[in-house]
Amino acid sequence: MNLFANPTFLFTSPFILGALLLVYFVSRKVVRSRTKQLVASKLLTSVVPYYSLKREIIKIALFFVGIVTLLISWSGPQWGYSQQEKTQTSLDILIAIDVSKSMLSKDIKPNRLTRVINTLNDQIIKVDRDRLGIIKFSNNVKVLCPLTLNHLSFKEHLNRLSVKPNFGMGTDIGKAIQYAEKVFEKDDKDQFLILITDGGDLEGKARMSAKKAAKKGIKIFTIGVGSDDGNLDDGLPVGVDVKLLKNISESTGGQFVRLGPNGEGIEHIFTELQSIGQKKLREQRTTSLPINRYQFFAAFSLFLFLIEPLTPSGKKRC
Repeated sequence: MNLFANPTFLFTSPFILGALLLVYFVSRKVVRSRTKQLVASKLLTSVVPYYSLKREIIKIALFFVGIVTLLISWSGPQWGYSQQEKTQTSLDILIAIDVSKSMLSKDIKPNRLTRVINTLNDQIIKVDRDRLGIIKFSNNVKVLCPLTLNHLSFKEHLNRLSVKPNFGMGTDIGKAIQYAEKVFEKDDKDQFLILITDGGDLEGKARMSAKKAAKKGIKIFTIGVGSDDGNLDDGLPVGVDVKLLKNISESTGGQFVRLGPNGEGIEHIFTELQSIGQKKLREQRTTSLPINRYQFFAAFSLFLFLIEPLTPSGKKRC
């Protein structure tokens, strides 16, 4: 623990004091020199009979001790701790869901998209303190639900999700990541993107987009839907680019998992986010803040500055 909030300022204090002392002694030298020009040294005591060097030193000491305590006050002295409740902040979890035609494949029952929707409905209770949002993407991207604490509204948008041919063909993961960056607010610290897809990168920009997202503090959890063997199911491709999804998650500090036949991958990711949220909550509840003690030094400094001009500089008159 630092005894001072601004220790660097304290280190400059000797230079400030030195400069003030230099100014004082130079000014005293100038005064004495001019006094000698006007009055002979032998006559000085008769001209200024009540002058007292001792009292002048006391006044100077009061002034400089006041300066020292003021400098200490500005340095922010602190010792001891106080337990304080901090305002609880939530995680921001944006879920990007692939709605390309291949998400209707039935290799996962009842089909891929329905399994994703059902599992999400079951798992969002784990992040009930956090903001949730949805974007859907294929080779186009659209925000269905902006980040919100209203989970009922989130579920309504989630349950209306469907594959629409006029929304575009193919999968552009890079565009989805770029769009997600715009949904997150600039000042947010805990930003998580869950990318659920069964496809690849249409434009080849996913890795670059992931690196840009990582610089903004966005962690991407990728969930691969389907197998990676390139087979067809009802005429629909079931291959997923596992290597790409792993690269995206690893480059942003996230994780890659497979969806699984019963949505186990989504369950795993939400358990991870729940753990992160609970840890953050514990840290907020047990925050210890150092107690500032500058008030005493500031008050004492003010007291010295007030009594210094009231202190006589000469001897008492008989």
